[in-house]
Amino acid sequence: MFLLISGALFGNKVKIKSYAMILMFLLGVYFLCTVCLANSLKEFSTDYTMAEQSLSLQTIIDNADPGSIINISSGVYVGGIVINKPLTIVGENPNDTVILGDGTGALVDVTSDDVTFINFTLKNNGGYGIRIAGFKKIVIANNYVESNNQGIYIKCAQDINISGNKFGKNYKGIEISNSSEITIFENFFDESYGPGVLCYFSSSITVNSNVIINNYAYAAYFESVEGFSLYNNTVQYGCEGIHLLNCTHGVVTENSIFGTGPYGLTLEKSSEVSVNNCELVGNEYAFQVIDSWNNRVSGNNLVDNKFGLILVRSSYNDLVGNVMRENWWSFGVYGEQLEHYINYVDLSNSVNGEPVHYVVNRNQFEISGEAGCVIIVNSSDAIVHNVRIENSYQGVVLAHCDNVTLTDLDIYNNFVGVFLYNTKNSTVTECNINENLFGLWFTNASFTRVYLNNFIKNENFMFFNSHCIFDNGSAVGGNYWDAYAGSDCNNDGIGDTPYKVDLENNDNFPYMGAIYKFNVPGQHDVLVSTNSTIENFEYIDNGTLRFYLSPRDSQSFGFFRVRVPKELLCTENISVLIDDAENIIFGNFSIYDDCTYKWMYFSYYGSSHKIEIIPEFSFVWIFFFFAFSSTFMHLTRIKSCKK
Repeated sequence: MFLLISGALFGNKVKIKSYAMILMFLLGVYFLCTVCLANSLKEFSTDYTMAEQSLSLQTIIDNADPGSIINISSGVYVGGIVINKPLTIVGENPNDTVILGDGTGALVDVTSDDVTFINFTLKNNGGYGIRIAGFKKIVIANNYVESNNQGIYIKCAQDINISGNKFGKNYKGIEISNSSEITIFENFFDESYGPGVLCYFSSSITVNSNVIINNYAYAAYFESVEGFSLYNNTVQYGCEGIHLLNCTHGVVTENSIFGTGPYGLTLEKSSEVSVNNCELVGNEYAFQVIDSWNNRVSGNNLVDNKFGLILVRSSYNDLVGNVMRENWWSFGVYGEQLEHYINYVDLSNSVNGEPVHYVVNRNQFEISGEAGCVIIVNSSDAIVHNVRIENSYQGVVLAHCDNVTLTDLDIYNNFVGVFLYNTKNSTVTECNINENLFGLWFTNASFTRVYLNNFIKNENFMFFNSHCIFDNGSAVGGNYWDAYAGSDCNNDGIGDTPYKVDLENNDNFPYMGAIYKFNVPGQHDVLVSTNSTIENFEYIDNGTLRFYLSPRDSQSFGFFRVRVPKELLCTENISVLIDDAENIIFGNFSIYDDCTYKWMYFSYYGSSHKIEIIPEFSFVWIFFFFAFSSTFMHLTRIKSCKK
């Protein structure tokens, strides 16, 4: 424009005055429009420069009287705002009233008591969204705090209320240190890269009715906090849920923790904490109590987790009414000294609807029937029998016990089937210990005898400083191990070579076939080991035992080793029929007799069979029976005639 106007002026001097007047008019209009537009933008538009906005907002704060209420119109503002007097600052709309960061410091720095800050978006800052250091009576409400290193930072502060805010993609949602009387209420946290709520060296902290989801670290991490409440919070799909370390005098109640991994709720080195009525569903480790004491855990539901409730090196904790169901491994305890196993766990706690038996400091007692798991501590002279335990962290625990017998147990699908710690003179016999991750875990278990058990599809066995006896002599034999691959040249159902349990323990007489138990009413059980499938069992009133067998796969040869109660046979003489005939290849009907049981074995060619074990009464016994019957009938007849 300047070149065109200059050319016109030099080319036509006559019209110079007219052009000058036109130029002056255009410049005046341009200047006037620019001023009017700028004023209009300052008053009504969100599209002005951030420097002007920041200056305007900070100026309003600086010029306001203490105690004033300031309403801020929608717009985009630069961070670095300092609130240095008691004020209530309210944004027009949290979606449109935005304070952006430049990567350092705090977007909003509260340096006064009695400040209320409402309805803003604070985002994109490498430092703090809001910083409160050394002040009290602060309310932060209904803000969107996004993509900051720390959403809200509170240090050495008191009486702070954080409510109704939304936190997204911050490294830490809220960090609290050396503060007291902090309330965090009805906030929403999403995708924090660190803890949603981090609190340490503080007291009187309330975290109530918040939703914390999709966290890459802890939903809430408390360390060295005294006097706290975590109530009615929802934690979902995080790396870790709620972790309390070195905390005391707190309440964790009615929280819902879903789908975390690895840990849902952890109580570590903490005491005097009540954890009650929480829902823990679909987590990896639902609830751990580690190195903690004098806590109360009650009324919690742990459902469909990998690990349920585990006590680790923890003492004097009170467990009441906790329901554990449909977990892989529901309940267990581990410690390194006696005190670590002393907790108070009553029968109101359950695993899959069955009561948890947790017995401490008792002697001469018996446990049978329904049980979710059995834990016996510092006790002696006990019997546990006729119990089925599955899907617990440990099926049976004996810790610091003496002379405890485990018999007739079905222990399936547990993390550890039978766990012995500092226990002696105990016996594990006639049990099915199958499909556990660890079938047996023995530590300092001395003079323990293990025999006549089935060990099938267990992944591992662990023994530490535990030299045990895995058989009851050559006649009775040892155990059935599905991993045993030895031979049986003499066809007696016992392997020819020992089974190596571990470096220090052998089963010298391993069974070649699984061991089955059959109940005869009013009598002792009949025990059978065979490599055939037992389809049916019958007991005939005359003492006959009848078994129906079928071969397994391409089985061409079978053996049958049996223990029969002597009171069932009522005689030393027996016969064995296979398919109503004496088709025995090899047999020994008097392997062993211990005055209670008679042991025998025989072998046969494979296929389906009916096997009968029949007591044979001698002629003398028959004569005496006939004479007694005749005499009894004669005396009865005489007595009847006298009448």
